[in-house]
Amino acid sequence: MAPWVLSNSNVSLEGTEIIVKLFYPFFIACYVKGRPKPKITWLKDGENIDEIIENNDEVSLRYDNQILDFKFATKKYEGKYECNVENRVGHIQPFANVIIKGEENDHRSSKLGLSDMNLVIIISVSFTIIVIILFSFVIILVIRNNKRKNIRNDMLQLELFFLREGKVGKLNKECTIEEQAEILPYDNAFEVKRENITLGKQLGAGAFGRVLLAQVKGLNGKESPTRVALKMCKFGHDKVHLRALIMELKIMIHLGKHLNIVNLLGAHTSNIDKGELWILVEYCKYGNLLKFIQRAKAQFINQIDPVTM
Repeated sequence: MAPWVLSNSNVSLEGTEIIVKLFYPFFIACYVKGRPKPKITWLKDGENIDEIIENNDEVSLRYDNQILDFKFATKKYEGKYECNVENRVGHIQPFANVIIKGEENDHRSSKLGLSDMNLVIIISVSFTIIVIILFSFVIILVIRNNKRKNIRNDMLQLELFFLREGKVGKLNKECTIEEQAEILPYDNAFEVKRENITLGKQLGAGAFGRVLLAQVKGLNGKESPTRVALKMCKFGHDKVHLRALIMELKIMIHLGKHLNIVNLLGAHTSNIDKGELWILVEYCKYGNLLKFIQRAKAQFINQIDPVTM
């Protein structure tokens, strides 16, 4: 099966535009599927990205090279980024143009000499400055208000995507659940009210998400609080990662409970239009499996019989 680009990527075959403020973190996501599994390499302005990543802790590749992560934006990272995707069946090259907004030069403030100025001039200049500041403040408020409206509209669209009933009957056995997560329904039986959740310390964090310890009242009919791990987006208004978290929640609901996985216990979705989505899963008090095995390697007992292997 030839490779294709998933909808939650911020690159496309037609090209996208990613605008980033100077010194802000950003990422380029090229989520793809195909059989056999495609190989991904990155190009910047036609040159292999390895030259940028080598000996540079500001830029890294994650998630099987599907995410190109930048700790902060500078002018040198501006340009055309191509995600070269290929397997033995086919080849595609979606891309994005990164634009960095802002100036890197230091701004020096000028000094105003007041020694020879007339008192009337001082008052006039001061009044003018105050008017300019007030006018600027009003403009900033208007811009922020419009931005909040746009963000809320985006979140409302995500809410509609999240709450729609889904089309389970159209699931294709030939495709993975991840590829079809958008047509899975949300089960309101998992909904937990905000007042029943008490947030605790942070357990861990990644580039775009974080996990907190939390206490939840009334979970599974229990009167006593239940200790859970609460997963959320680090940046609530990031549509790409909020959408990915929604899909993760739907997949966990569809899979159901199993002894050998960290199970879903609940979710808080009522404020999703504000970018707030919380997933409640079982709390693993011994940490992740890898670190547990590493800590306990001195007590490991090898029970494998080489004769009967």
